[in-house]
Amino acid sequence: MSILLKDAVRLMSPNDTYSLYSRLHERLSKLVSQKKLIEAEILSIDNDGEDDPYMCANGKRECIYNKPDIERDLYSGKNIRNLDKIMEKYGVEGVYKVNGRNTWKVSQSNRNKLAQALTLFMPFERSENQTLQMFIVSNLKGGSGKSTLASNLAAALATQTMNSYRIGLIDLDPQGSATDIYLPYLDDDALSVGDLLLEEFELDDNETFESVCRDAFLEVNIPNVKVLPARTADARYDFYSKMKGLESQEKGVVYHSHDQLMRIVEAVKDDFDIILFDTPPQLNEAAFAAHFVATSSIIPMRSEQNDRD
Repeated sequence: MSILLKDAVRLMSPNDTYSLYSRLHERLSKLVSQKKLIEAEILSIDNDGEDDPYMCANGKRECIYNKPDIERDLYSGKNIRNLDKIMEKYGVEGVYKVNGRNTWKVSQSNRNKLAQALTLFMPFERSENQTLQMFIVSNLKGGSGKSTLASNLAAALATQTMNSYRIGLIDLDPQGSATDIYLPYLDDDALSVGDLLLEEFELDDNETFESVCRDAFLEVNIPNVKVLPARTADARYDFYSKMKGLESQEKGVVYHSHDQLMRIVEAVKDDFDIILFDTPPQLNEAAFAAHFVATSSIIPMRSEQNDRD
């Protein structure tokens, strides 16, 4: 059976494919950003017009503790009658008088301050023999809870241990699930991990690649946690790496897709004690790079046959 030429599929070159894919992702990213900006404007309207003291730069509130929460968290559930006096002694805010009675609204930052005063939550200091620990959360199965685990693990390590670990969360999944959890209203000007991997930015005066990387990790509503966000356009790195690999073969040199991710890690290694990589449900170039760079791996799975297979 013959096939008419007009019905044939024209194969695109790698450069044309990359260019088309980049334009499509750019348009999609703009639509997503516009949607989030509209949502942010709607949420920013409050009835009283007053600023929320617990609202953070990422558009989310800090965790708020009441008295039973503090007692359960720091005193094993014991009833501490003079807890307000203890907090006052250490200059910890969060207890307010309303109609002659105490009202408890202790932010996560103030809870941490009290825990440090009680020597229950001390800053972690690496020794000379200790190195930055990097965990990759990976599973080829979608819906296994990778982003949920990575996000909650970041929060737990930063707040619920005996040490105050500095946590960096790198979202390598272009779907951006971890980014949406921590940075639901990401600014258009914010650099993504893809921007750093592709070096799609210009250095201003007195700026270096290292300083740009450090600034790209954004503060969230959990103290000691910073997130390097993802965007849908970051999927371009897969095409970019494959093209660089082909070009390197033609030149007779070796190209490693993990080298650029390692540069990012090297730039921030003194800013964090632990780095977590959230990965997509596929072995793309970014996931390969994270597997090479990470010191340990975490594989979440549900107790179902499909997950075990």
